[in-house]
Amino acid sequence: MDISTYWQSIKKQSKELTGVSKIDSGIFHSSGIGGLLEDYIKAVKAGKPKDIQKKAEKALTKSEKYLNTIHKKEVKEGKKALNSAQLKSAKIVGDALEKIIVQLREVVSGDALAGSFDGDASEDVEKSADPLDPVKKRKFEEHLALRQRMVGESKKVLAKYKADAKPIANLVRMANDGAKEAKASKRAGETFQNIQAVAKASRAVEEITEIIDGIKEWDKANVQNGSSPFMKARSNQPISNLPKWYEKEVGGEAHRVWKVVEATLKEASDYIRSLDAELSKAEAALDLAESFSMQGQDPAKLIAKIEKLHKDILSDHSKMGRTLEAARGTQNTIDMVVGDNTDRSFVKLKFDMNIKKLVQEAKRFSEAAKKCKTHRTRLNAILDSSEDRGVAEAAQPSQDLLAETDRMVKDYPAAAREAQRLWTGVMARFEDA
Repeated sequence: MDISTYWQSIKKQSKELTGVSKIDSGIFHSSGIGGLLEDYIKAVKAGKPKDIQKKAEKALTKSEKYLNTIHKKEVKEGKKALNSAQLKSAKIVGDALEKIIVQLREVVSGDALAGSFDGDASEDVEKSADPLDPVKKRKFEEHLALRQRMVGESKKVLAKYKADAKPIANLVRMANDGAKEAKASKRAGETFQNIQAVAKASRAVEEITEIIDGIKEWDKANVQNGSSPFMKARSNQPISNLPKWYEKEVGGEAHRVWKVVEATLKEASDYIRSLDAELSKAEAALDLAESFSMQGQDPAKLIAKIEKLHKDILSDHSKMGRTLEAARGTQNTIDMVVGDNTDRSFVKLKFDMNIKKLVQEAKRFSEAAKKCKTHRTRLNAILDSSEDRGVAEAAQPSQDLLAETDRMVKDYPAAAREAQRLWTGVMARFEDA
């Protein structure tokens, strides 16, 4: 873009943006700069050095005079009378004039090649119309620095959770050992050893629970808390407060850094959830140990334990059911979002999203199914520890749910494969079109 085209574009785009023409009799004085810049460019194209110098000097003189004796005076005197659109238009034109003057000075002094010009009208109009507030810039830079710092801090959080949870593996083994020793001591008729074995499994469960509760409480106070640096870093407000042109320049890095932090925090959150599975294993071992107790079991306590376990079974049963139904409803989903005239790029977007979702849901289904196996082990152990009819009746709803999860485990793989086949078929149809 040459300097003359740049000036015309600035005026045109400024008017389109603000609805006001700065260079317009009746509001501001006409400048006469456009014609002189055109003459200068014509001279450049004709390749006559003396003429180029003369035209450049004339355009420079006019531009400097207009900017300093007319434009700035108009803006200063009219600040109270002019509306915001007029002032914005005046700023766009003033900034562009200063850029033109710098370029013409370099041409006149011989420091720049005649005709050369480094300017983007669209970009310059945008920057002048919505200038960068130094305060907002500083707040963004502080926010970016916070996010960058949270990259390392999030890794420390994950490392802390793993270090705090390190004893859990040994405690699960301890609970299993307690169950084995309870069985052996009952068979041998050793009452004292039997009591110690059950207590051993119970102590392991208590210690695991204490560790996990401690990690969760720390996470809630130091990560999930709204005033934590992680939650402050999560906010996009300091980015969205920036002018759009500047957000395009710097926002990408801020978002990239946060994705790194977010991924680490998700890993930490997933790790915390995985500890619940370890606790379930230890609880299953305790239930088994108690089933070999020589002290007898209080039916009321066993029923209370079954009721608590039933809530976990119901939660995992629901997760598995929702996942299975989502896979079975794939055709309905496709019919809602994809039609014969749907844009291929949109179909590709939906295809990628749903294939990724199928993978994620298959993982969640598998995790819930594994937990249900542990639930069944615990429930059987509880039932083995008592012949009380009330205990058996209390366990029946849980047994019914677990039977349903068995059917889901058999049905889900075929449903997931069919869902993937349907989405692949849709994508293939649009690829061939």
